[in-house]
Amino acid sequence: MGRYTHRLLTSTAYWQQFGAREVDSAVHGIVRLLGVVIVYALLRYLLIRLLESLLGKVATRSTRFQTLRGLLVSTLSYLLFFVFAVQALAAVGLQIMPFVEAAGIAGLAIGFGAQKLVKDVISGFFLIIDAVLEVGDVVTIGAITGVVTEMGMRVTQLRDSSGRVYLIPNGDIGTVTNLSRNSIIDSLDISITAIDKVESAANIINTTGQELFQSDPGSFAQAPAFIGVTALSAASATLRISISARPNDLPVRTMQLRLALASALKQQGIDLA
Repeated sequence: MGRYTHRLLTSTAYWQQFGAREVDSAVHGIVRLLGVVIVYALLRYLLIRLLESLLGKVATRSTRFQTLRGLLVSTLSYLLFFVFAVQALAAVGLQIMPFVEAAGIAGLAIGFGAQKLVKDVISGFFLIIDAVLEVGDVVTIGAITGVVTEMGMRVTQLRDSSGRVYLIPNGDIGTVTNLSRNSIIDSLDISITAIDKVESAANIINTTGQELFQSDPGSFAQAPAFIGVTALSAASATLRISISARPNDLPVRTMQLRLALASALKQQGIDLA
């Protein structure tokens, strides 16, 4: 038997057949793997496009569906990648069950290291289910205030007024101040040089505020109005005006009110300090 084995191993024909079998097996494995990759890429593209197409029309009318769209796309991507990984292993001839068994044994060890990831995913799920955040909301999380641009399984994206994008892990989101659920009430201070015309200036402020409120319904939550005098000196008087609008509109409405008041006060001979 040993002599036969030695003769076989030193046979040129044997090694040629062995090389041909291995090359053939490798080629078939590569072809199958390429097929899996192509199917995965095509399937992922088509399913995500279909999902975005189906939810896109509803999402344009509802920020709730727009928020869920980001979560569904993220979930679908993870599931497809898992299926691809399993099929890729099978395509190259590797047995899947040993990996599954190893994953079960190593799962406990990995679980301790993946606690943060699990926490992020679970927190993101409840943030969406409880409607704490929605895409398009203006929120304050910690020291960051911005617009929610995307909510995924693991992270939430915020964009502040300067255009900076913040990626916040869902598990790190604690107290959330949602500024979009109600209109914000703010104030605007202006100073005039005619301290003897405070009452006239107050009437102009109220009239101008009513005109802006009525000319563009929905721009202000309520008409801007004179509140009172916050500072008074021999040279000027500082008047405070209440202004209420949606968070996204507040900066624009404040500038609009300031410009309108400057014009209205100037027409009545009252100069700003």
